[in-house]
Amino acid sequence: MIDLYAKKMIAHKISKHNITQLTKATAKVAYELRKPTETLLFHSKQGSNYTSTEFRKHLKSINITQSFSNPGMPYNNSVMESVFGSFKREALYYYRFKTEKNFFEGSMRIWHSTITNDRILFL
Repeated sequence: MIDLYAKKMIAHKISKHNITQLTKATAKVAYELRKPTETLLFHSKQGSNYTSTEFRKHLKSINITQSFSNPGMPYNNSVMESVFGSFKREALYYYRFKTEKNFFEGSMRIWHSTITNDRILFL
């Protein structure tokens, strides 16, 4: 998750499965890290993990207002679409990881370099 006001990554998690619990856990980490005192706006695309009743109740319970991209309009969520596009090009489609552990460790390094605009070198 990215704080667009502060222009920085505040939470991220990687899993083999994109499920509501992963999204909820990431939102929880971000919330606990930032400890906001005002209502926040959470903007996302309309994926099932974001529109699930469980996730929507979780956001409401921590005083976060949810906002969605319009169907078929990725421009509303262009910051995250750009970040994920760079991450996929630089990690998922470029490197071949031998084990799941290598994937998680390597993708975290690539993810960090993507969001900080650093360049990394795998040896």
